[in-house]
Amino acid sequence: VSVDVQRGEFMGVIGPNGAGKTTLLRTISGVIDPTSGSVLVNGQDVTALPSRESSRLVAVVPQETNLAFDFDVREIVEMGRTPYQKRVRLQGETDSEIVDQALERTQIADLADRDIGEVSGGERQRVAIAATLSKDADLYLLDEPSAHLDVEQRVRATTAIRRYAENHDATVMVIDHAIY
Repeated sequence: VSVDVQRGEFMGVIGPNGAGKTTLLRTISGVIDPTSGSVLVNGQDVTALPSRESSRLVAVVPQETNLAFDFDVREIVEMGRTPYQKRVRLQGETDSEIVDQALERTQIADLADRDIGEVSGGERQRVAIAATLSKDADLYLLDEPSAHLDVEQRVRATTAIRRYAENHDATVMVIDHAIY
């Protein structure tokens, strides 16, 4: 596969189950090494970067998000800022603003203090999207981000992601069965 996506573009990869969409996403994100060639994001080989650097460059919303610990929604969205934090450093004002914006964009600010175990599957998916947007990356890879969302929420989530990309000059690649 050869793909050239320009900064600020919103790209959809559409196909049936088993077509290799998720494998493509995992290769672009650096989780899987390409069998040949390379994956360059802003001229940098993603597979050669340390984890912290690649996490600042590429953010991923996986198909399934399993959270086995009791965190509240805000804490999970704050975890998206991890690549920018030192091990023992508390979040700064900028980080808090970015987290608040991500909560607002995904329309889950009212859930911020709720335990993740108490939210629905669709709300959990929006939490995953908010945590990913809080990374402030250059490339966002979303693997079926509208899973578990009703039609209205699918449109809202996709619109929020598009607007975010436009306002932050970020590139977005959405893997799905259809684009809304």
